[in-house]
Amino acid sequence: MVMMMKAALPTLAFLTFCGWSQVVSGDLGPKPTIDHTKGGVGARVVGIESSVPSSASIANLIEGASVELHKGIKFAKFVLYFEPALSANKVELESCSSDFVDGVEFFASPGTRRVYAEGGARVVKADFGSRLPDITSLAINLRGNHGPCLKSLRFLQADGVKVDVAVSTSALADRSLLDAKNFDRNQGEFERAGLGSVVNQELVPESEDEEKWILRLRGDGTFFMFGRSDDLKAGSRFSAIGNFEIQSVQKNRIRLLLRGYRFTTPEPWDGGWSCHSDCLAPLPSTATRIDEPIEIEKLSKGGYMIRNRSRSKQRTLPFTDMRVNTSAL
Repeated sequence: MVMMMKAALPTLAFLTFCGWSQVVSGDLGPKPTIDHTKGGVGARVVGIESSVPSSASIANLIEGASVELHKGIKFAKFVLYFEPALSANKVELESCSSDFVDGVEFFASPGTRRVYAEGGARVVKADFGSRLPDITSLAINLRGNHGPCLKSLRFLQADGVKVDVAVSTSALADRSLLDAKNFDRNQGEFERAGLGSVVNQELVPESEDEEKWILRLRGDGTFFMFGRSDDLKAGSRFSAIGNFEIQSVQKNRIRLLLRGYRFTTPEPWDGGWSCHSDCLAPLPSTATRIDEPIEIEKLSKGGYMIRNRSRSKQRTLPFTDMRVNTSAL
């Protein structure tokens, strides 16, 4: 769910999808009230999008207050929208106590630049380099880190000087970043099918001999997929993002309708986007629209089969069947 200020003056914001940026007009309203700034305003957070319920607004991290994410959830992702834009070269994310068990991905827009920050420490650091233009949105993908408690989010210049970032009053005060009832409803449907362990996790091929393939289903109703076409043609690796709709639930089986788009990418690209209402229009010229039914069946403890239920001539996700497990992290 994206929170923005109510209408008054038109402004511009960037929604970015894997290497392309679209300028969209919207009414963010008058300049929001600024809280707790020191030495001037470097940027202002005016909107937040999150894939997982949390104890408080993610914006609290900038204000020096910790945020606890829903326990046991992996691959949580959140996006911060800035106005005016953020001028910073480095980003640091700190956990409350324990080390990050996995790395963290940072996606800055416009232009969608990705930086992977290694885990294994309480503070993960992303360095975008010295020629980074102003940032209008920043997506952070926590990957395999299990519902961590986050302590702070800091923005730095190339020389290490901290950049002051303000938070609009509404973004800081509003705790309902995501409707927890919808999140729990999705989780409940997967559990009713005996498939509770596949949502908010990562599914990967059971055999190490298989090509790299990933499916992430998030409790907020969004998904990410990375794979390779069955025909194995050059350039057939793809990433896909969008929403899923639960169509039917049976014992050890669930049927989903995936809607979104896919695009050619050599490595997994699980970046930031606004997909909770409609991430389909307008599409970038290089993207292919997805409207695909799939079925997930539990075969044994920890083993699952994902089947593409589209007719072969109508498939928008180029795969058939895949035997998978949840990833080890």
